[in-house]
Amino acid sequence: MNTNAELSEVGCNLKRYAETEAEFSARGVINELFPYIFMAAKRMSTRAISRWLKDTHKIKLSPVTIAKALREADEHWETFFEKIEPSARIFGDAHSVYMRDFLMKYELFSGLKSSGMNLTLSGEEGHHEYQRAVEIIEKDWFQALDESTREECARYIPDEGKNAKSGK
Repeated sequence: MNTNAELSEVGCNLKRYAETEAEFSARGVINELFPYIFMAAKRMSTRAISRWLKDTHKIKLSPVTIAKALREADEHWETFFEKIEPSARIFGDAHSVYMRDFLMKYELFSGLKSSGMNLTLSGEEGHHEYQRAVEIIEKDWFQALDESTREECARYIPDEGKNAKSGK
C-alpha cells in the first residue's frame, strides 16, 4: 500500500521527468509557433523543422502537421493577428492613426512611440494599457516577424475605412 509520502515522491519524480526529459506534445502549440514555422519553412523542409523542434526543445510536431499548417496558413495568420489586433487598436486610437499604417512602417510606429505627444489616453490605467500595447507590438510584431512575413500577415489587418479616424 502506498503512503502519502510515497505518492508525493512519485509525483515529484513525474514532474521532474516532464520538465526535463519528456517530449512536449504540441497539439495546441502550432498556432503559437506558426509565424516562426512559416519563416523557417522558407529555408527548411517540414522534416527539418520537426526534427529541430524535437531535438532542441522536445516539442513533438510532425512534418505532416507542419505541412498542413502551412497549407492552411490563412487560419493561422488570422489567429495570430487576433493576438496583435487589440494592442494595435489601442496604439492606433491613442495616436489617431490607422493600424495598417504603423504596423507596416516601423519608422512610423517608432516615431509615434517616441514622441508621446498628443496621446489620447484614459488616465493612469490607460497609460499602462498603452505601454503594454507598445510592448506587444514591438515584441510580437516587429521583432518576431521579418518584413516579408509581416506583409503576408497584413491581409488580416482590418480595413478601418476612410471615415474611421480623422488622423490618416
